[in-house]
Amino acid sequence: MAPRTRKRVALMFPVARMHEGQFVRGVIDYAREHGTWTFDANPEMFAVSLKTLASWSGDGVLAPLRSQAHVKAAKALKVALVNLAGTLRQTGFPRVMVDQQAVGQLAAEHLLERGFRRFAYFGQQN
Repeated sequence: MAPRTRKRVALMFPVARMHEGQFVRGVIDYAREHGTWTFDANPEMFAVSLKTLASWSGDGVLAPLRSQAHVKAAKALKVALVNLAGTLRQTGFPRVMVDQQAVGQLAAEHLLERGFRRFAYFGQQN
């Protein structure tokens, strides 16, 4: 068996919030299956600040890129990055997104199974 290479990955989102906490569990599960990763994170962080990684010596970053300024800062890092936001369609980085159609289908099925026949959804367009 080949030795596992330790990778250093920055998590540039608020890992302490519930939704992100569930996401982090998925990232940790993936890391356990595919190698040994060390995570750099700030549980209190509420805004992406990729510029703080300018002198960071890691292997990859998981971050939401919500503006062209974020994209520019991400490209300057010269490390692998996965975009966690759907705000911008073209960033030049791979993107992980929620399948909103599947979420809606599951919600509708759940409500129908409980006897509801009239329901609605309110959301925002990106």
